[in-house]
Amino acid sequence: MLREMFSDSYYNFKEYLARNPDMANKFGALAIRISERLDKIEKDANDKSDMFHDITFALKGISLDDKKADNEIKSDVEDGPLSIKQKEVETEVKKLSELN
Repeated sequence: MLREMFSDSYYNFKEYLARNPDMANKFGALAIRISERLDKIEKDANDKSDMFHDITFALKGISLDDKKADNEIKSDVEDGPLSIKQKEVETEVKKLSELN
């Protein structure tokens, strides 16, 4: 909508330039204000998209950290007390077999 208003005010500026310079000046000032407003809106939209990208990146990092934590918990379960004792027994058997 603002783009249409800008183009209308610009063309009105061009049209009134020869016939009514005072009115052309008003349309020119309006076109300038609208273009500044459009620039501000585009800048804000870019800033918001950058912020959205940063937030999604941070959330992906958090989810990756959660997956790491889940994997560590699973490895702790796999290396539970029984498997630790089994590893100790295997090392003792190796030591005994080396002695013989």
